[in-house]
Amino acid sequence: MDDLRFFDHIIKAETLEAKGIPCTSMEQILIDQIHLNRGQSFSLQFRKAAIALAETYREDGMSCLVVESPFHVTLWYEKRG
Repeated sequence: MDDLRFFDHIIKAETLEAKGIPCTSMEQILIDQIHLNRGQSFSLQFRKAAIALAETYREDGMSCLVVESPFHVTLWYEKRG
């Protein structure tokens, strides 16, 4: 990705897949030299809860991405340690 500001937004899975980032089939992805691990998935009705949890990760200084697929949203987070 060209700009880390994308970490502040919800990204469509199809957008990442089109850029060659296999977020629907992998447990770990690499974006801008940051390794992200697949986290919890939420049904679309709990989209706001996923965003709130992502904000918590970000407040703790971790990179976190919310990826939206047709039926759910998934958190991707930077594992530390």
